[in-house]
Amino acid sequence: MLDISYNYLNGVNCGEFRDNSLSVFPGTEEKWIWKINGKSYVDPDSRCKKLYEDLALYYNGLKLPSGNYIESIKIKERNKGRKDCYYELIINIIKKGKSEKTIIAQIGLGVDYIGPSIYWACEAGMTSREIGTFLQTTRTIGGHIVWPRWIGTPKKNGKIGYDFIEDFKSINVSRGGEKGFYDRIDLTLFDLKEWYLERKCKLQITYDKNKIWLEQFVDFKNFISFFKMDCFVYTEEKEIKIINLCSFCNRGKNEYLCSNDVEHASIPKDKIAYSIFASASMDLIKLRNSLLLLK
Repeated sequence: MLDISYNYLNGVNCGEFRDNSLSVFPGTEEKWIWKINGKSYVDPDSRCKKLYEDLALYYNGLKLPSGNYIESIKIKERNKGRKDCYYELIINIIKKGKSEKTIIAQIGLGVDYIGPSIYWACEAGMTSREIGTFLQTTRTIGGHIVWPRWIGTPKKNGKIGYDFIEDFKSINVSRGGEKGFYDRIDLTLFDLKEWYLERKCKLQITYDKNKIWLEQFVDFKNFISFFKMDCFVYTEEKEIKIINLCSFCNRGKNEYLCSNDVEHASIPKDKIAYSIFASASMDLIKLRNSLLLLK
């Protein structure tokens, strides 16, 4: 059973994470430098093995909306021994028959953090203590999702091995920065919904490369349900609306996203606005943690 209270910043060899564990200061080569308990900060989504172990257990054996199943194979440490090493969860998408199973695809999954950014919080003027407070919630299991890093399909004609999708694009990487959505999960979900509806979307090429994975969920509604993202959306007369994290706490007229928000993606730049964004993210991740227990 998942421990939804566990903070994965505790699992990156920087000691126990509390709201006062984070320290942030201006850098020279990098604009901001942050540390945990005086030690160099490490992202759990790449370097916390426990996070990958928990997700491997959670997803193993789960039935997908397509009718296929997820089979967790192993957790692989890439670039082992190097500074840029990272973990990866390798899974098979399998179709079960009466007496045998067929591998549809093998996929390397990476974990993606869906909470507020330390960098953008610093840019907005939030203090280390304020950032540490939201990280206590957002770096729990509910603050993370998985996306493929690569996809391979079994070779044909009885040959051993896999054919891998060329020029593969990760949704995790594509959604970051000003060319994407500044890592905002709300904007990502809106754009992905448009792809499922076969409408114009910003990351069309990336989603197309991930089609084998995304089609396992059949449609956007099933994607939301499978990943327990229900609290990030609202369904009204069969239309799924995406909650705007920048105004959710205000309950204002812009509570839900529109296509213009995605086309002109932005991130809150002042302290009050970013605090609203962070607070909304934190509240919804708390709710998602509860949903993840209802496996």
